[in-house]
Amino acid sequence: MERNTNPFSVLEGQIFEVKVEKLIHNQQMGITNTKNSLIAWQSKDNRHKAQEKIVFDYLQTHVASASMVTDATGVPQKCVTRYKRKLERMGLLKQIKRERCKITGRNVWYLTTNKGLFPKYSLQLTLFNLWKCKQSTQNAH
Repeated sequence: MERNTNPFSVLEGQIFEVKVEKLIHNQQMGITNTKNSLIAWQSKDNRHKAQEKIVFDYLQTHVASASMVTDATGVPQKCVTRYKRKLERMGLLKQIKRERCKITGRNVWYLTTNKGLFPKYSLQLTLFNLWKCKQSTQNAH
């Protein structure tokens, strides 16, 4: 059985939904002071967690460049780059191919969080093995 690799717990999502529902209810009831507004409630941390989840979920079903992720999700490119780096360090995101971006036209890496699409080998390990092989042949002569 494959372990769920989604770093965002169900409980966090439920708490977020309940708070949003409460804020919407308060706004409908006419309670719209600054402390209860949705914008005031969303702390920087909650916004970043929500954006990171959006990026992670989008890349589960799409292979895209950072610019394409920004275009599709509305998450700013600077943030997409930060989440990319964080998810890479966690082993949840990989760069799988280098092609021209459909948005910018530049040669960029395409990203995914779908483990089924992750490369089967490591380029660094391949280069190390080539170096090791070269060293062993030089020592043999």
